[in-house]
Amino acid sequence: MGWALFHAGEKKEGIVALQRSLFLDGENEMTLCDLGVCFLQIGKVEKAREFFEKAGEIDPNSPRVTQCLEILADFEKEDNREKLI
Repeated sequence: MGWALFHAGEKKEGIVALQRSLFLDGENEMTLCDLGVCFLQIGKVEKAREFFEKAGEIDPNSPRVTQCLEILADFEKEDNREKLI
């Protein structure tokens, strides 16, 4: 539900719903990755990193976690490149 709300334009409500779902299952790497992606999309890179890294601690072999960490690395390269221009 949080993911759907976020992508329907209800960004704050979507993030809150995803965070609340962590109270039910704080070890769910998919929810952690979803939150990380949401925070990345609103420009909160450090917050996104926290969620991705926690997901990686829970399941370091998860393809979704690997993908999220790669997206973060690409995002940071692009962000750094823009700062140099």
